[in-house]
Amino acid sequence: MDPRQVTMIVTVSLVAVVAMVKVITDAVLRWRELRHGDSTPAVERRLERIELALESIAVEIERAGEARRFAERLSPPVPDALPARVAGMRTPH
Repeated sequence: MDPRQVTMIVTVSLVAVVAMVKVITDAVLRWRELRHGDSTPAVERRLERIELALESIAVEIERAGEARRFAERLSPPVPDALPARVAGMRTPH
């Protein structure tokens, strides 16, 4: 084998091994973080913002429901049944 080919194979192999070690290390660190439940202040702030957003959405949905119920009270009642068809009545079409 040519020395350049050997150098290339060794270099690519080392890069692959370093990449695999980094991926495995990141996975282990993330697993440990999730297992211990350590939450950072940034995560806490984000969860707090999500909670506030959900509360405001719930308030807006309740307001929309109240507006719909108010509009129903103001509108005239709609008859339940259609008027009976008059015998001998023809439509123009």
